[in-house]
Amino acid sequence: MFHFSGESRVWAERRGGVIFGRERNIETALLRQRLSLDVRPARWLKLSAMMQDTRAPHYQRPRPGTAQDPVDLHEGYVEFNPDAKTGWGLVVGRKRLSLGDQHVIGVPEWVNSGRTYDLAQFDYRSPSMRLRWMLVSQVKFQPAGFNKPVLGDRLYGFYYELPKAIDGGALDVYVLRHDQNAPGGFVGPGRLASTSLGTRTQVPLSAKWRVTLEPIAQFGERGLGRQRAFGSIVNLARKVDWQNATASVEYKFASPDFDQMYPAHHDRLGHADMIFMRNIHSVQPKFRWLWGKHSRLTAMYTANWLMDTSKPLYGFTGASLGLGRGSFIGQEFAMFTVHNLGHWTFGLGYAYWKNGEAVKSRLPGNDPTYAYIHTAFSF
Repeated sequence: MFHFSGESRVWAERRGGVIFGRERNIETALLRQRLSLDVRPARWLKLSAMMQDTRAPHYQRPRPGTAQDPVDLHEGYVEFNPDAKTGWGLVVGRKRLSLGDQHVIGVPEWVNSGRTYDLAQFDYRSPSMRLRWMLVSQVKFQPAGFNKPVLGDRLYGFYYELPKAIDGGALDVYVLRHDQNAPGGFVGPGRLASTSLGTRTQVPLSAKWRVTLEPIAQFGERGLGRQRAFGSIVNLARKVDWQNATASVEYKFASPDFDQMYPAHHDRLGHADMIFMRNIHSVQPKFRWLWGKHSRLTAMYTANWLMDTSKPLYGFTGASLGLGRGSFIGQEFAMFTVHNLGHWTFGLGYAYWKNGEAVKSRLPGNDPTYAYIHTAFSF
């Protein structure tokens, strides 16, 4: 048995005030083509492969691998016992991977090249739990060569899911170790050797109210010193009868030494993706409408502050933007919509970021904007 699928996506965007005005504006078309093949030679065995080609013809040079990565292997893995509800399973190879709400490990599909990992995952399932032990290394996109992981940037440990521990909710517990040296991307002397202890708890408060809490404690080494860090995400959501809407508010904070690992970062701290989850407080109200089964509209506001004004502000890539004054980083207003019409998907959005004193004291002070439109055909 085999299954063949594909995707062709066109995404046009304009980013103004890149890195808060440090870089020139970007206007580009982003093109992505994918072809996938799954083969099931036996009930207990799955072979999967995905080829991906991404292009950014009008992007500034040099083009990063996240924007342009010509024909390469995006997925290629072997999975044993893929459909088993009980017993052991194993996945080895290159694969996209998402855990929980993607605050720790995720796949940011709005990025043109997405994200994938080289991994070995050994797990045990029962009707009431799933325990995964994994070794994960993010694949670094190489526009001029074959994509490969940098083993100096790796994550390993276990992720324990208990979907029936809370009636109508869920509970996840994880212990993950993140090692990163200079070849793996660590900036500065020494290395990162961080152990994260975290839980994700989702509790229905009533038929309409739900709360999700994900605290993460970290300890280890950062550079030449010790790491003692903490972060947390709290989300309170309520279903609204009108237009099948959902209203929510999310609060996040991360201490100055926090290691955000590999999240699907988009929308977490603003739709325009301006800052890193490190040394921040963030409040984000959001309202989402659904029209039928195929359309949704989201309105979102995000406000961000520095947790420690004596420590740097960190941009979206994790690079320090230096010291300044003031604690208010900025606020963002965003609205975006997605429509699914059979094999076609269509969407557009706009975000406006208003710089706060913490940005203005460091950088030229341009207020960033982000506008985009996209369409995709999948089969």
